[in-house]
Amino acid sequence: MEKLYTEKYDDEIINRLPYYQNYSEMKPFIGKFWDSLSPKILLVGESHYLPKESNIVSNPETWYIGNSKNFTESEKFHISTRKIFEEADRGEIRKRGYSYFKNMKKAVKESNLSFKDNDLLFPYFSFYNYFLRVAEETGKSIKVKPKDEEVAMKTFIELYDILKPDKVIFVSRKANGIFKTAYAKREHKPFDTKYIRSVPHASASSYWNRISEKYENHTGRQWFIQLLNERVSI
Repeated sequence: MEKLYTEKYDDEIINRLPYYQNYSEMKPFIGKFWDSLSPKILLVGESHYLPKESNIVSNPETWYIGNSKNFTESEKFHISTRKIFEEADRGEIRKRGYSYFKNMKKAVKESNLSFKDNDLLFPYFSFYNYFLRVAEETGKSIKVKPKDEEVAMKTFIELYDILKPDKVIFVSRKANGIFKTAYAKREHKPFDTKYIRSVPHASASSYWNRISEKYENHTGRQWFIQLLNERVSI
């Protein structure tokens, strides 16, 4: 079966971000049509988590010096950004937790973006989770520590430079809030944040389907569609 992503950027990503040598499964999903799309839209989630049966303890002290070499197949799949995003697009994942991707895809279909294939849509985007450590509990939000913030910011800056997106949409207000606070404190700011926006978590937040003043009296889903449709000066 043909891959929905490209590996074109893998060497540069691994060279600049050695973390991905230890946890290769977590490399970003970069849609196979990324280079031909305008505008290029990078979607950023929050974090992966491991299956309930996993005995691996997630903490900054051990995670960032570890690797996935001895992970079980199930543990590897749970952190496999590309496999998860790809299977979600094909409708091969039925678990409740993957309503996150289903809700995003449904919203993309309602946007004004035009694609050659309206069935498989994720090849036109790129996606990865902002935090590179897995959440402590299955299906729960990560308890962010200073080391998580440090690694996340370095990774975002490098990926932004490598992929050169025209627009970034955080599909997690938590991740976006931590990014914005940390980026504002930086003396050196390598890019403008005008087109770095956010929406609520597409499955864990009730605001995905609730109207909020934060989203100019739109639901999170409606706001996501509006951001997808937003014109950018390229």
